[in-house]
Amino acid sequence: MRPDFSQLSLKGFATGETDALSTPALWKTPENIPVKSLYIEKDMEPLEHLGYAAGLPPFLRGPYGT
Repeated sequence: MRPDFSQLSLKGFATGETDALSTPALWKTPENIPVKSLYIEKDMEPLEHLGYAAGLPPFLRGPYGT
């Protein structure tokens, strides 16, 4: 028998605070690299290497385009 989810009230699920996402939790990998639980577009602004394509100098993603 399958559960009838059409009768389920979704109002009880919307109780979480979204302000908690403004300061994401950090955890460290075994190599001591800090990793956020949530990355946003603002986190990628200082990353210059994302504007390059593979196969073009400075070869940050390898010498081959595919």
